[in-house]
Amino acid sequence: MKNEVKSVSPLTSIDEIESENGTHHEVVKNKKRRRSSFKKKGAITKKLLIKFLDSAGFQAYMFVCLVLALFAVDVIALHSYGNDVTEAMNIILTLVFASFLAEMVLNFFIREDYSKLETVMNFIATFSILLDITWITELWEKSDGGGGSYERASRAARVGARAGRIGRIVRVVRLVRVIKMFALFFRCFRKDEEEDSMAPTNLGQKLAESISRLVALLIMITIWVAPMLTFEEFDESLSAWITVFDSHAQNNATTFQLEPVVTDYYDFIMDGGLLRPVELNIHGDYWDWTEISGGYTPRKKDKITLQDNSGLIVLKLDSSKKNQEDAMLNILLVVVVVVELICFIALLNQTTSLLVVRPLERIFTIIRINASQIVGALDIEDSDEESEDEKEVDEINTIEAAVQKMTRIVKHVSGGGAQGSQIVQNYIDDANIDEKTKAWLVNQYDGSETVAETPAKKKKKERKFKRSIIAYDNVDLDFLNSWNFDVFLLKEEEMFSYVRAMFMELGLYEAGMVTDEILSNFLKEVRKNYHDNPYHNFHHVIDVTHGVYRILRLTEDRLDLTEYERMSLMVAAICHDMDHPGVNNAYLVHTLDPLAIKYNDSGVLENTHVACLYSMVTTKPNSNIFVNIKDDKVWRDMRKNIIGCILHTDMAHHFKMVSQMDVFFELHANVIEKKDNPFTTPDDRQFLMNMVLHSADISNAVKPFGIYTKWANCVLEEFFSQGDKEAAKGLPKSPMMDRETTSRAMSQVNFIEFIVGPLYLNLVKILPELSELAITLLNNRKTWGDMYIEEVDGKSMSSMDFNAREEEKAKCTNRYLKFKEKFEPVMEKMEELGFASEQLLKRAGIQKKERPNPRASVIGNLARRASISMGK
Repeated sequence: MKNEVKSVSPLTSIDEIESENGTHHEVVKNKKRRRSSFKKKGAITKKLLIKFLDSAGFQAYMFVCLVLALFAVDVIALHSYGNDVTEAMNIILTLVFASFLAEMVLNFFIREDYSKLETVMNFIATFSILLDITWITELWEKSDGGGGSYERASRAARVGARAGRIGRIVRVVRLVRVIKMFALFFRCFRKDEEEDSMAPTNLGQKLAESISRLVALLIMITIWVAPMLTFEEFDESLSAWITVFDSHAQNNATTFQLEPVVTDYYDFIMDGGLLRPVELNIHGDYWDWTEISGGYTPRKKDKITLQDNSGLIVLKLDSSKKNQEDAMLNILLVVVVVVELICFIALLNQTTSLLVVRPLERIFTIIRINASQIVGALDIEDSDEESEDEKEVDEINTIEAAVQKMTRIVKHVSGGGAQGSQIVQNYIDDANIDEKTKAWLVNQYDGSETVAETPAKKKKKERKFKRSIIAYDNVDLDFLNSWNFDVFLLKEEEMFSYVRAMFMELGLYEAGMVTDEILSNFLKEVRKNYHDNPYHNFHHVIDVTHGVYRILRLTEDRLDLTEYERMSLMVAAICHDMDHPGVNNAYLVHTLDPLAIKYNDSGVLENTHVACLYSMVTTKPNSNIFVNIKDDKVWRDMRKNIIGCILHTDMAHHFKMVSQMDVFFELHANVIEKKDNPFTTPDDRQFLMNMVLHSADISNAVKPFGIYTKWANCVLEEFFSQGDKEAAKGLPKSPMMDRETTSRAMSQVNFIEFIVGPLYLNLVKILPELSELAITLLNNRKTWGDMYIEEVDGKSMSSMDFNAREEEKAKCTNRYLKFKEKFEPVMEKMEELGFASEQLLKRAGIQKKERPNPRASVIGNLARRASISMGK
């Protein structure tokens, strides 16, 4: 209304508004398109990076880097290579450090399953490489004073040795991932053998990998902590000798006097020691053992220079033998840890395979063999573009999804009652439902069952839609092909014309199933078998037939029913209430009506309708609508179809059908989402026909409210008429059939929530082409709820006090919100699949929710992980 008064010229105003809205809509679409393109590029980049990191070439390179990080420094020390080799190794280790760091950062930001423990351990392992780069350690030594005192040198040697040993052990943790990659490569060679297994073997592998990391961490901590729990022995002999030399020098001892002391020192050091003296200078007196000891090795770290605080006593030693022994022990330690880890992983893999993987394989095999439909409904397609991590997650999710589907299905077929009983029980247990409504629900459901017929497989025929001038007399095709079809506006002859037009539009004339003359005679004869009941009359039949027609037309491209099946459905719709007495089955049973006696209290009316149809066509040849069906097998199949459809209009089967629809959707959701035909077997096609006719039979609530109101008044009048008959016979009035106590608005609220709503919720999921009906249903439920709230505030509810009124109104509102919540995710899915527009959803007040992208972009992951890290 505001837009209309913005300008003097309404047309100009509307054009401007539409132009502005169109521009804004285009801008929003462009933004969404750019955002979607950015996310798509990010996801592609992420996949490419993961593929590169997991590639055989890169993993082989990282394995070489790991070997260098573990053994290179010790190999150099073992062979006492010179400074040129050390400098080259510094460059190599720097490259190794950069490679490890780059891999760690990339894995952290692009892998969803990159654990915190793995991150911390890889961080320690990566930065421990810096302890082996002499450029770094020399800077550290200089910052420590750079002096040559024995205490500082000894401390530096001890710390450096321990740090290097621990650093190498930490790097062994990376071996876990290397082993995993080799396992993956091995699996590639066995791909043909495992292709058909569908077994969740990755679950065991991920478990083994996770435990292996923990074991590696345990080994690292043990090696790290164990020395700290023991008293460390220090060799103070060199410090003692320097003190002795210093004391003699302070006493002005001559070279001759120092000679015995120096000789004793030399003999002491050479007696089984790992350090060899090379030079000694005591206050200018000089001793050189280079020729005896062999001199220094080319390696800079093999030369140790010690001096006292005054700097007048200088002792030079060759530590190559000690360094070689340490290097040998370091290599041996790493090899032992690696062997220990590999043996543990092998044993763990064997154990997990025995206790976890093989049982899961058996379970999954049973699921695949005995519940192939369930597994087939899970869309387990192996894409080459998926990363290995994504495939692992998919395999585990497949089991979970299959079990969840089985759980939902079992709910519908287990329990004390027949299928569908749990739906009624859920309604009865609802605290918002009053006792009258519960009694009505129990009255609607009696748990009886009928064996479904199986139609024979029929040959499909290409349809051609040719219009007949005769059939289309007095027919408005726009009126016919819309849900605004109001049978109350038509005269009897017009009804006949519209039904003939429906047959023509469905291609039944062209297929030779029926002629216009036979159909006209058939309709006139059928009309004679309908009584002037308030609701179950010929108007109702035409309305239901139109509902079936509309569903067939809207779904014809996907479902592609044969002409025999379409013919069966239309005939069943026209005849589904023939000879209806205007009372329900319960009344006939309770009054011991001859029909109830005849049909043993089971489907009394429905059996009557079928019998009336076939009695008519066999006794009235001119009205035999099946006269053109010459094939006896086809005739019998059509009879099975028609009988099955009409018998399933019995409300006693309603909740069972709702339950079956729920199960059917669980089994075929994947096919439906792909917009394929899920009704491929004869049983499924019979189920489809039963579902279509029953849905059309109770379709008043999905019609525009004006049409719905007319039908609601008719059905209530027939209910009240039965209530009057029950009272006249001294029987208790059935729920919702007492004209004195029944609220018209609440009766329709209950009808929508407990009868029509559950059925059409599943109908829309199975036949998404009917999404518009769900929106109309929601709007009608809201309107009836508002009318009931007005009743609560009006004179008819004057006996209620204020608190009771407010409580009743709140219950009605809460019930609507709860009802709407059930439809919201379904309608959002329909919009996503292209079966419903955003404007259609807004008609029922459904706001589309933004869904997170399951394949988040690299930037998205980066931001998310960064925010988590900052928060911690």
